[in-house]
Amino acid sequence: MSSIIIRSFQEQDQAAVEALYRQGFDLYKDFCPEIHMLTHWFIEDKLAEGGDMSCIHKHYIQDPQKRFWVAEKDGVVVGCVGGILGGSVQDDGVSDEHTIHTPSSNHTPSHPTPTSSPSTLAPAQPSPPLPDTYPHVELVRMCVSDLVRGDGVAAMLLNTLCMYAKERGCR
Repeated sequence: MSSIIIRSFQEQDQAAVEALYRQGFDLYKDFCPEIHMLTHWFIEDKLAEGGDMSCIHKHYIQDPQKRFWVAEKDGVVVGCVGGILGGSVQDDGVSDEHTIHTPSSNHTPSHPTPTSSPSTLAPAQPSPPLPDTYPHVELVRMCVSDLVRGDGVAAMLLNTLCMYAKERGCR
């Protein structure tokens, strides 16, 4: 039996992740066409130019508050998951507002207060961050190939995200 490797997303993974993401929602097409139609629209919106899945490197890897991992088996991408530290959830489940509490901050609220836009983010804090810097992490864009479902791939991806979050002060 081949082992599963969890690693950070690399730019050459883009096409494989897009195909996996589309395939993950195709299972609805036969038994529930209405759900398939809605999920198809959602998927294509996220993969369209400007969507967070259209350029994973830009949207997840270049942002210090976001990460994206893939699960690989025999050189083939068989799963993926993204994570966003802090922020607030919008209707589509993706954060684009973040708060970073700096060491000079006199007041550290128990819940993050969104800033006006992602472009106003303070510079990333040195590691390890303050305990309240990132009170939570959002799991986004998790998908596992039906070829490896039941093999623990989702749990491995989730554990990777949880370890990343804990290292950055999430509880």
